[in-house]
Amino acid sequence: MPTIREIAAKAGYSPATVSRLLNNDPTFSISDHARQKILQTAQSLNYQQPNTTQKLFEVFERRLNFR
Repeated sequence: MPTIREIAAKAGYSPATVSRLLNNDPTFSISDHARQKILQTAQSLNYQQPNTTQKLFEVFERRLNFR
């Protein structure tokens, strides 16, 4: 599964921008062009939103890898 960083790199936007869009941040404003490009890139890479359990596991796994 592609990461937000991989989608950001391919789409040409920051990981923060991609994250806020894909996580439906209600305070985030983005142009229609940028929205389309990011969503098309995510779709082309077969991105699927991870479930909460998977997100928690990934955070835990990353913390273990950095020690």
